Amino acid sequence: MSKDEKIMNKVNLFRRYLVGLLFLSFFFPIKAAISYWDGHSYSTSWYDPSKSVYYIQSAEDLCGLSYLLRPGSYEDFEGKEVILMVDINLNGYEWETLGRIEGSYYYAFNGVFNGNGKTVSGLKITKINNGTIRTTGLFGVVMEQGTIIKNLTVEGDII
Repeated sequence: MSKDEKIMNKVNLFRRYLVGLLFLSFFFPIKAAISYWDGHSYSTSWYDPSKSVYYIQSAEDLCGLSYLLRPGSYEDFEGKEVILMVDINLNGYEWETLGRIEGSYYYAFNGVFNGNGKTVSGLKITKINNGTIRTTGLFGVVMEQGTIIKNLTVEGDII
């Protein structure tokens, strides 16, 4: 077999490989990961106070961020970045905002939240003002200076 024939065989093999991949991708499309929340689970295992970048990889991780922005476990994330790695569906469960006001105390998010082009859907908030907690939205309270929320789509209902 000549050198040119060997090259043509490799080119043809590569073409068949590409056609096969296109065929498979048509019948088995790759879908973006979506994490569904069960309404109560949370995880803070991703959180290490010595780090400056955090990756939210599930609905439980996002709920864990809400937990860390509450009295007793408060971290404001100043100078830190949180990056959303998956689409999240909160499934219409009541959401406790990221950041809150309780009485005269503010528990505000003060970092960078990079939605990474992802969507948080199924947001539901019915407890807009229950007397002591006065916040609404995915982010209830953020600091005026230093907070950046970017590349994020939020879908849901505030009733």
